[in-house]
Amino acid sequence: MKTEDCSNTKKDNSQPESREKLMGRRELLNKAGMYALSTATMMVLMKSQAKALASTPMAPTAMPKAAESTWQRTTRS
Repeated sequence: MKTEDCSNTKKDNSQPESREKLMGRRELLNKAGMYALSTATMMVLMKSQAKALASTPMAPTAMPKAAESTWQRTTRS
């Protein structure tokens, strides 16, 4: 029985090489998780910033000066 010479035949079972590396399942999940985390963080920061801008107190108005220089007690609300 003759043995087959495998050195001459070239089997092309591998995928063609490209510059982009294929990502595995774990890498894809990590990347998707990072996108979700950064998106959620940005949403929280933007919401808290909008809430802070809406809740700023009005600028205090200057009180008219009295004819005499006396101190008056003010109440804060």
